[in-house]
Amino acid sequence: MVSFKNELARYDAKLERSRADESTWNWVKLGDGQRLLNGSAKQHEERINNRSLDDDQRHLTAWQEHDDVEKVWDKIKKNSPTIEAQEFIRTVLAVRLTAEDLVLRVDIHDHFSKDGMKQFTKQKNEVLLSKRPLAERIEAVKAQMDILQIIAKWPAPFISDDLKVSRQGSSSKRAQVVFVHLIDRFIRKISGRRMYGEITILTDVAFPGHKLDIEKIRDLLRRRSTRRKQAAKSARR
Repeated sequence: MVSFKNELARYDAKLERSRADESTWNWVKLGDGQRLLNGSAKQHEERINNRSLDDDQRHLTAWQEHDDVEKVWDKIKKNSPTIEAQEFIRTVLAVRLTAEDLVLRVDIHDHFSKDGMKQFTKQKNEVLLSKRPLAERIEAVKAQMDILQIIAKWPAPFISDDLKVSRQGSSSKRAQVVFVHLIDRFIRKISGRRMYGEITILTDVAFPGHKLDIEKIRDLLRRRSTRRKQAAKSARR
């Protein structure tokens, strides 16, 4: 029987090969939380880049070196016999990337909501008053308007009605909290159970600089459950 540590090494080798030849490996990355919530993690492909490869390989290294690397997988496999190790690894990495991307989107969304129009007006005036040909100035202003329209169409800064992305704390800590909620949803979907201990370990591996103990994990998930029940109750009124 192949150990889970060996499965992690196998996945790491795939990533390393993809660094040399992107065409050999279709990397699955979630662009937003709703992709995971809809259960379509495998269907959203995005171009590989070296930064995500570096982050994923650091994640895999920390995972392989963790004392409970086999224990977590044994529990997952016991409660979800059909899931394969490579699929589980890929999804956990994708959840981390999704959490980080969501926090980044919130920050950019907020920045443009507050300062975007002010900056646009300033840049527009600078362009219109410049000595560039009129046609070029008009095209430059149109390009700036296109950017504002793109930002305006981005997802609102929350994952679902009962789980909002915090504006407080470092981006890493905020992404860590999002990761906790998303990985909990994934594990409950495949196993039908909430596994606090396993979520704690997976979170520690994904975000080693900001340790959360199991009681903090319980508190985060219970508060979310309370908000969800309150939202459902309000909807019935």
